[in-house]
Amino acid sequence: MYFVYTILTSTGAVLLLPYFAYQRWRRGRHFHGWRERLGFFPARNAPDDPLGSIWVHAVSVGEVLAAIPLAQELKERFPERRLLVSTTTPTGQELARLRMPFADAIFYFPLDWPGPVSRAFRFAKPSLVVVVETEIWPNFLRHARRHGVPVVFVNGRLSERSFARYLRFRDWIGGFVERVLADGDLYLMQSQEDAERIRELGAPQETVEVTGNMKYDVSPPAPGPLVAWLEAQVREQDREPVVVAGSVAAGDSVAAEFALVVTNGLAARA
Repeated sequence: MYFVYTILTSTGAVLLLPYFAYQRWRRGRHFHGWRERLGFFPARNAPDDPLGSIWVHAVSVGEVLAAIPLAQELKERFPERRLLVSTTTPTGQELARLRMPFADAIFYFPLDWPGPVSRAFRFAKPSLVVVVETEIWPNFLRHARRHGVPVVFVNGRLSERSFARYLRFRDWIGGFVERVLADGDLYLMQSQEDAERIRELGAPQETVEVTGNMKYDVSPPAPGPLVAWLEAQVREQDREPVVVAGSVAAGDSVAAEFALVVTNGLAARA
């Protein structure tokens, strides 16, 4: 089944390559870290750690932010080991380089094919892999298990949509999902509901625990010049209330409702 999975994903990547190339060209962007995604790293950057490094993987911005306190704690507790951080997205990579200067290396996560995964492991030489949230890559987990490298999922979560998709895969491909999940050593989930979902998919009962959401442990960054300027403007102009909105998009029902509330409030003050 691993062979079929690899063939399907690699074929899909080849077929979609022209589309992604066009999108990159249209937006004036380049392929980021393609050599690292294929498992090719400069030899001079290879960790030289006889004890084995600690590899933390965070997909994108949200996962990187959640991983910062954990990565700092790991670095403080195990200063003799190299701390490596990987991301999937370019934005996550940029943030990791900005907010994790204490990491010994920051790179792109390999494509989940045997070649890139094997080369990435030879480069990283990990004694432990920590995956933030629930990125499940079959070939990666299989390689880690075969080489005795424990993989721990932290801040794990499974949305209702993702859970339904995994269930369809499980029904279609039999016991493959259970087989893949068995390669994970520990699943530290955000909530009891997340824990129940990962168990239902096939994660061994004894490997699943509920530990809460690490994002609540993130310390806010120090106020910058923009914050000071805004504070001064509010004081000088005596304009209240100040309303801050985040994660809203055009056409979003939440955004529309929020805009209506603000409009009504301003109208009432006029």
